[in-house]
Amino acid sequence: MQLIPSDDGFQATPMLQILDLSGNAASSLEHPIFSSLQYLQELYLRRMQLHEVPSDILSLQQLRILDFSQNSLQSVPVEFKIFTSLTELGLSDNNISTLPPKLEYCAAM
Repeated sequence: MQLIPSDDGFQATPMLQILDLSGNAASSLEHPIFSSLQYLQELYLRRMQLHEVPSDILSLQQLRILDFSQNSLQSVPVEFKIFTSLTELGLSDNNISTLPPKLEYCAAM
């Protein structure tokens, strides 16, 4: 297991396209680590005991797949509407009671 560098996150790997941190401790996300990953297309954060969405995820405009399954999320930020390339959003097995309007529409399709 390799720890996420606390000083610069993933700045050494800016071209990274797929990242799977599933099963790691949520404490590893206490500081912004995703903002340097502008080319990231797939992000898997399953089973991390997350209670909220890390705010720097909103800077990842190229995301196609975002998986937050099996966490403790209570809500989804309305800002998720900026993810225009997103084709798959995993939110199963969380504590989410309502979705932002645009996501409700997508879930109903």
